[in-house]
Amino acid sequence: IVRKGVGSYELHNSTNEKINFFDTLLVKETAITCLKAKIDQWITSNAQHNIDSLKQSKPIATITVKTIKGEQHSLSLYKKYIINQISDTEKTVELNPDVMYGLLNNQELTLCQYFIFDPILLKLSDFIPKKELAKK
Repeated sequence: IVRKGVGSYELHNSTNEKINFFDTLLVKETAITCLKAKIDQWITSNAQHNIDSLKQSKPIATITVKTIKGEQHSLSLYKKYIINQISDTEKTVELNPDVMYGLLNNQELTLCQYFIFDPILLKLSDFIPKKELAKK
């Protein structure tokens, strides 16, 4: 999503090609939601160990924002797991349904809530009206 001016947006694909037909309301709502998205918690304890581990795995998504001043920031999101101690000898590992790790600019570790980020983690096809997709 590229903001061209007040209330004016363009939609580009991953190779930066402009998409001509898209749901303008959804694009505007998503852009506004991005501005409101906040990181839940900054992690400082044992952060470097976790950062090194996360860099070895594939992120769920990476959100890149370029400011009007030209500064670029990225937030890579990763699944977070919970280890449940069932007994002295037994543990289970489950996906945390509430939060995920975020790696800001590839160096700062955070926790991010799915509740906040799910509305902006859309596929390109989500922005394209069904009748336009049917033409392809």
